[in-house]
Amino acid sequence: MRDSYVDDKVRAALIEGRGSRARAQRLLIEWAAKDARLLLGLARPFMKAITLAAIEGAGRRGLAVPAAKPAAPPPPQLSDDALDAVLRQMGRALGPSPAADQADDAMPSPPPGAPGAPAAGGLTAADLFGA
Repeated sequence: MRDSYVDDKVRAALIEGRGSRARAQRLLIEWAAKDARLLLGLARPFMKAITLAAIEGAGRRGLAVPAAKPAAPPPPQLSDDALDAVLRQMGRALGPSPAADQADDAMPSPPPGAPGAPAAGGLTAADLFGA
């Protein structure tokens, strides 16, 4: 949709410039320098080209652009066995329940030295570090 305000100003510049495009252009530039609405209306259709030219010009002038930060590494993933061990420990901390007892019976204990396996003396890493 065209801006009727801009169209009215262009028409007025052509009339005042007596049909001379060069004079009408100079008038529009003078008016736009004092009238933000006119300036925006004139520039709006060309905004993508104007901003792209500004970015490319900055690159040619050697404007320092900070590098994008690298993406953060994904958080470490627990193996299925380690996750099962953590869930068993959490269940023991909350106290026994009939469903938990049945689930513990269905899941074998991890072998010694595996993540979540009891350390010497029956302690696990969760017992030592509060995890």
